[in-house]
Parts: sequence; C-alpha cells; structure tokens
Amino acid sequence: CHHVKNHIWYGMAAQSFLTFAAFYAAYRVLPPLARSFGFSGTEDVANFPLMALVMTILSLAALPAVNFFSRQLETAADLYALDVTGDALAFVSSMEKLADINLVNKTPNKIVEFIFHSHPSVEDRVKLAADRVGQNV
Repeated sequence: CHHVKNHIWYGMAAQSFLTFAAFYAAYRVLPPLARSFGFSGTEDVANFPLMALVMTILSLAALPAVNFFSRQLETAADLYALDVTGDALAFVSSMEKLADINLVNKTPNKIVEFIFHSHPSVEDRVKLAADRVGQNV
C-alpha cells in the first residue's frame, strides 16, 4: 500500500527536510553554547557530547510531529487496503494477530500514542475498518 501511495518518497522528503532543519538549528545554537562551556569552537573534539545532546533534544522535540505524519501515512495505507479488499474482518484479524505477536498495547493512552507511536493503535485501526467497510467487526 505504501508504494502505491508514494509514501516512501514522502517519508524520504520529510526526513531530508527534518535532517536539514536539525543540522541548521544545531549550526545556529551550538557555537554560542560551546563558547559558554569554554570550548574554542564547534571544531573542538571535546564539543562532541554537547553536539550529541543538542541533536538529541532537537530529535525529541520533533518526535510528536514525525509520528503524527507517520500515523497519517499508515491510516492512508490502511484505507487503501480496505478499499481494495473490502474485507474488514481479514484486516482486523491481521491487526489483532500482529499486535499479539509484537506484544503491542492495543489501547494505549492517547497522549503516549500521540508522542511515541508511529502507527495508529489497533483500537483505532479496528474502528477505521468498521467505519470504512461497514462490516460489524
């Protein structure tokens, strides 16, 4: 489903943009921050842990947006699969089996899902399937 909808290209474009934005933000923030810690500049090897910290903070700040984007692509792929097959029962069965195999929490806290989950919850996917196909699942 993802290849039909060109989601791989969208993901690569989004990741490229975010990587550029993170390095640009680090480029702007790191020199004054490094000087405040007494480093001679960003080229100082001892500066590496500070750079890693800055990049980690930027990555964590972007995580909810990245995961929201990913969940939107996953939902679009689910809708495509449901439209092609028209079989909500098979879709729900596969989601349930995958969740059991991967030990997934099927009904996570919505805040936890928003921040940390790159895929919609099984509960949301089951509701989507029932609404889209109109089968009682």
